[in-house]
Amino acid sequence: MIDANYIKANLEQVKKNLAKKGFNLEESKFEKLYSNRKELITKHESLLSEKNIISKDIGLLKSNNKDASSLLLKVESINKEIDKISKSETKAEKDLHDYLLSIPNLLDDSVPEGKSEDSNKIIYETKLQKNSLSIDHLDIINNIKLSFNHDVTSISGSRFSLLFNDIAKLHRVLGQYMINYHVENNNYIEVYVPLIVNEKSLIGTGQLPKFKDDLFNEIVGRIEKDDETVPYFENGYYYYRRYEEDKEYAIYCRKKGSLESKEQIILDVNVLAKGYDYFAVGGRFVSPDNNWLAYGVDTLSRRFYTIYFKDLRTGEVLSQSIPNTGGRIAWANDNQTVFYTSKNKTTLLSEKIFRHKIGSDYKNDVLVYTEKDNEFYIGVGRSKSGEYIVIWNGSTLVSDYHLLNANTPDGDFFNFTPRGTKHE
Repeated sequence: MIDANYIKANLEQVKKNLAKKGFNLEESKFEKLYSNRKELITKHESLLSEKNIISKDIGLLKSNNKDASSLLLKVESINKEIDKISKSETKAEKDLHDYLLSIPNLLDDSVPEGKSEDSNKIIYETKLQKNSLSIDHLDIINNIKLSFNHDVTSISGSRFSLLFNDIAKLHRVLGQYMINYHVENNNYIEVYVPLIVNEKSLIGTGQLPKFKDDLFNEIVGRIEKDDETVPYFENGYYYYRRYEEDKEYAIYCRKKGSLESKEQIILDVNVLAKGYDYFAVGGRFVSPDNNWLAYGVDTLSRRFYTIYFKDLRTGEVLSQSIPNTGGRIAWANDNQTVFYTSKNKTTLLSEKIFRHKIGSDYKNDVLVYTEKDNEFYIGVGRSKSGEYIVIWNGSTLVSDYHLLNANTPDGDFFNFTPRGTKHE
């Protein structure tokens, strides 16, 4: 990334250099961003200086037991102005930084102008004697079936090959030989660079932000814009999710009895996600009578889900929700009681299981199970038959289960498989 002060001091020179690459530096835009940031910095520093002077005066007044209330009010006013300026300064800095990242690197003076390699200046040339047996190296590779040119242009461009088998091994060995040679003879230091790095490390290297949108579009371009899952049948309804073009999130739907029936949208995540930088839906659980949907929402990317309840007959979402859960619930057969896990905000583990009546305040929920060993993960769900609510516990080598008749949700769980010794 080119330094903003360098551009300011060498504006015409930078414009001419960038023009060689076909890039038009918008002088008016740069000047506006640069001057706006500078003005805010100057104003910020001026306010800090004024505040320091007044603070000294306040100290003198107080040391002489004199009233300093008017100056204290002035300092309070300056602090508010500084806070306002700081926010504007941060935005101005980001706007300028983002624009600078869009500017390509400057060319060295030795780089010739031109649109292709034909414009390159030949500095030195060696002419090799060719005979009738001379074959292009790419032809040799392809003739011995050690690589394939097919579709390689979509990866790297023309004149590149995919290498296979022995020629791929030779390529790797030659690379290692060159590294060893320079380390042993030219005092090079061998460094292993991680294959995955954070975004900040790639900013300004030519990788980001230039290729950020390219990478995103490459991934998104492989996804069907109007994709739809295969429906599955459960308790009288066919359930599936689908996507619509230009929408980021899934739409969850169902049809009663037949795939020819009218579609009912039970959850449109695109509507729910509006206004959030991050939005994820956890589990989705329909009550045994098919009238209620319980679903978990995480807006922080911390896997802390808030459970909401939606009446599928009216579309109304109850105002009473359950925060700080693992995102999954188990319905009892009365269609009014659910069981859920609560998470520890420090360890992020699910450690407690509560009983909740829909429409009630979660603060009144009843604790039915606590896991005291943080080596165990816990959860709660319905048995496939719908007859039981099941609490499961599991570590790497030990697991156990607790059951409750789903028809008597206010009853007590009983231990079905006592926690035994470790086994593999």
